Amino acid sequence: GLDGCFNYSRSLDGGTTWDIVRALPPGVNATEYDGFRADGYAIDSKDNIVAFVSGDITDDWALWKSTDNGTNFTRTVIQDFPFTKYDDVTQITDVDGDGVADTVLTTDGSYAILIDNNGMVHAFAGAMLVLDDDPTTALGLFLSTDGLLYWNESFGTNPPVVIATAPDLDGSGAADAFAADLGGRFGNDGICSMPNAGIDAQGNIFVSYCPLIEGTDSGNPSPLAFSYRNVYLQASSDGGATWGTPLNISDSQFDEAVFCSMAKNVDACVSLLWQQDGAPGYSVPPNGEHAIGNNDFVYSCVDKNLVISSVNEILNDNVSVSVFPNPASNNVMINYTVEKPVELIIEIRNIMGQVVANYTKNAESKGTHTLNVNVDKYSDGVYTVNTIIGDKVFSTKFVKN
Repeated sequence: GLDGCFNYSRSLDGGTTWDIVRALPPGVNATEYDGFRADGYAIDSKDNIVAFVSGDITDDWALWKSTDNGTNFTRTVIQDFPFTKYDDVTQITDVDGDGVADTVLTTDGSYAILIDNNGMVHAFAGAMLVLDDDPTTALGLFLSTDGLLYWNESFGTNPPVVIATAPDLDGSGAADAFAADLGGRFGNDGICSMPNAGIDAQGNIFVSYCPLIEGTDSGNPSPLAFSYRNVYLQASSDGGATWGTPLNISDSQFDEAVFCSMAKNVDACVSLLWQQDGAPGYSVPPNGEHAIGNNDFVYSCVDKNLVISSVNEILNDNVSVSVFPNPASNNVMINYTVEKPVELIIEIRNIMGQVVANYTKNAESKGTHTLNVNVDKYSDGVYTVNTIIGDKVFSTKFVKN
């Protein structure tokens, strides 16, 4: 009953024999799903732990984890899509039942998973906003959705947060200077997509992703006027609580770099492999977005200390920002700690990068200060709190529900 059936097989002797063959993990059935995309999952294993994530734009983003080599799995919903087996030609995205379609935060179908050195799962996905206000037409996608979603098992039932967005290269406050038709259509990817992850022996976590790059343009007339994607890399040295400044690894305004893959085990360098050519999008018939031509597979060995140093710069600056409660319904308390008197700007942005609130504060003494913000009228979703001190930006996230 599934169009593309997600299943699990296992060999304990290097592939000579298979003692589990095409088993269906819990929840994989025609009651919950219509089917699964070929690229709509990611898997990792470590010692006796096997874990994978799967999902789609109109499906739950879910984790299946086993601690006995895949004999038994437990399913956890990371991000719930509020409809089961959604039919976009008969339904609307009316979440609260008031007869009015709602904008829903979901994933774009690109996923990464990592089991850390303590056996905890970390999961990443591209963000996507959808709205369907007409039951007779197809689901509407906000392809301008910008955000890399992150979750780990310590979150419990709390929703994922945004840890990266496309780089703001022109200093306008948000990445928005894209070509007329945004980027090439690798499926229904958002602006910040295609994650991949790895970890070193010290527990430092690395994630790569492929955002659109401001100010780039293929030069084609619409509807093929696309910006390019580059490969970015960032790290966390505290188990995902704090993420450092992203680095542009492919770093070209005239090349499309996509489908980055990272070696799970990071040693002295982060080993990355991606596809790259001189035209945004793809050339596969019948809907290819540019002419067929050569593309390169590019390998890069990135010194991991370059990536980790950006984390340490933030952590050692004696500035911290926290938000409570998270998730929030009515008010959030933004607590910021500074090492000396300073003027700072606090801005709140929605998942599309739009500024919804802006405050200028004078911290007149060293220590912790608090800003109380009423979010009662904010739309439900993920928000970024940027605390700007001089030329440095410290970001944290909260969820309004």
